[in-house]
Amino acid sequence: MNILQKKWTSFIFVCFFFFALWGDAFAALQEIARLKEFSGEVMIKNAGTWSQPEKDLQLYSGAKIVTKQGTAMVLFNDGATMHVDVFSSIRAMDQMKKFTSVSDEPVRLRSIRIMMGRTKYEEQPAKGRKTQIELPTAVAALRGTGGWFGTDETGESLGKLYEGAMDTFGEFKEIVPKIMNLARAVNSPTWQASMTSSRASDNEALNIQEIQVELNTFIANTDPAIKASVQQTLSQIAAVLTGLETKQEKLQQAQQVKQNSENQIKNATDDTPQEVIEANTLSAQAVDTYAAATKESINADIVLILETLKGDTDGMATARQAKAQNDRALVVAGKATQTAGKAADLASTATNEIQRSTALAVAKSAANTLEAAASTIKTSNASVWLMARDDEAGKDKTENLSSMDSQSFATAEKTVLMADKAIEAAKTASTEQDAVLAQTLATSVEQSSKATQNALQVSTLAAQAVTEQNSEKATSLTQIAESAAQSVEAVSAAVDAIDQAFENKDIDSVKASGDILNKAVQNTQEKTQATIDSETADEEAEDEEAEDEEAVDEEAVDEEAVDEEAVDEEAVDNTPTDSTTAEPESIESEDSVSQTEADNISPVETQVSNQTESTLPEPETNPETFVPETVVPEIFIPETFVDDAEPASPI
Repeated sequence: MNILQKKWTSFIFVCFFFFALWGDAFAALQEIARLKEFSGEVMIKNAGTWSQPEKDLQLYSGAKIVTKQGTAMVLFNDGATMHVDVFSSIRAMDQMKKFTSVSDEPVRLRSIRIMMGRTKYEEQPAKGRKTQIELPTAVAALRGTGGWFGTDETGESLGKLYEGAMDTFGEFKEIVPKIMNLARAVNSPTWQASMTSSRASDNEALNIQEIQVELNTFIANTDPAIKASVQQTLSQIAAVLTGLETKQEKLQQAQQVKQNSENQIKNATDDTPQEVIEANTLSAQAVDTYAAATKESINADIVLILETLKGDTDGMATARQAKAQNDRALVVAGKATQTAGKAADLASTATNEIQRSTALAVAKSAANTLEAAASTIKTSNASVWLMARDDEAGKDKTENLSSMDSQSFATAEKTVLMADKAIEAAKTASTEQDAVLAQTLATSVEQSSKATQNALQVSTLAAQAVTEQNSEKATSLTQIAESAAQSVEAVSAAVDAIDQAFENKDIDSVKASGDILNKAVQNTQEKTQATIDSETADEEAEDEEAEDEEAVDEEAVDEEAVDEEAVDEEAVDNTPTDSTTAEPESIESEDSVSQTEADNISPVETQVSNQTESTLPEPETNPETFVPETVVPEIFIPETFVDDAEPASPI
């Protein structure tokens, strides 16, 4: 084989290797079911996030279906169906479990958890799968079954089969559950919690509270497995809520930094040095970045709660790992925020140019470190995002990126400590040499933090490509991220040398190590900056395109409004002016409106209670000759009542 043939063979092998490496990552996204049909008001919470219902929407293990005046039909991958009636709240979970008492082989356990409302569930027997209906006070284990199951605001566990068999455990009434109505739904804490959470989907506390209320619905369930799951998840929620309080306290402390910097900018005059304005601007922006990173970090907390609720041990391990990475990054981000505030203070009180220059360099390094922390959190969250969607291969790829980030982020941790040293040295410098030494250290910290930020940003872009199932892009970006991480190792070594020389007050060694650092930083920048610029340009172009589309839509709406106004004016012009003919019609119209208003101000409870509840007849003995269909009652639902319903007490 000649050299050309060898090279070509090697190229083919490399291509095949990367195809094999990444191919699974983009074919492994595993939904457990699809939203086959829906009508009316239906809300879907998929992998912990509220999303709009759409036909054939993929549903992942742990998906929650909440209905108002609407119904939904879910089709599982094995052909089983679940019809969700109006005013219901149901969660579907599908996990591999090991039942050692029955077999050493893992079995897929499907759990249909009904917090409120009613569903009709049908399935055929399948090897390697167990199905159970989880109700507030009971569990029904199914065997090739068709039937109705549900609960109401009182928490009774109800169900009746028209086909197959079941084993029940706990307090269970074998009757067909009634369809819920609005008056009863608003008395259900779990349904109200879902309404509140869906209206403020970006509020993490309400998101967690909704799960907490859901679990409280099952406190009375005596099934050992469910009881253990509820207790374990509630314990995890308590730990997360404690962590949220700590994060909130630190955010409040950071807000003082922002306020001080904004006051300095506000009080600036024409004589205020530019370094002072820049340092304070960076300090204020640092707090905003810290707040965004804090919010992003909570995603891993929420997924950890969901994986605990599902009983997914692998998912819990992934979420715990991501949470640990996020908490570490957030600690560094908090320190960087305080360092930015110190830099702004030094710039504002500086007595010479060297101090101001040092302060600005430190403020820039703090801003870079905060961006690095934010990127680290996004990458680790990508793994839990994919885990929540049962994408094992994609999760593994992003976990590898996150592990690589962990090593690079160690450099960011060093730079924060060194930045503080530079600030203190600049404030206490008694000689020009000491001041220059502090300035040199600050410049080195700024450079190293920028290189670290770039490396971590490319890693985040690679993780994003994995979540988007863009194989080619993910492969390319991962290679760049790996190369950049190696360059950061050289940056880290140079930073250590500079720190040691600074402690020894050896200005010559600081400068010599600084030259080495410059080369390592330049190497990192060459590997990453072009990619970052390209991705940023693409994002900006997409944003502009979205803004243009939005502007076109708004213009179309405005034109439609103008046309309607013109039609109304024409109708007014054509109205007869003879009062003898117009007046009786006007009086009749007013009477009609008055009656309508009188109807609408009646209490909602009265309106609903006056309606007849729809119930299904008891199934006949022969299920083949009688299969009741779901009856959807005609219920008037004032949107203002549901939307303005008072939320549950804050956590």
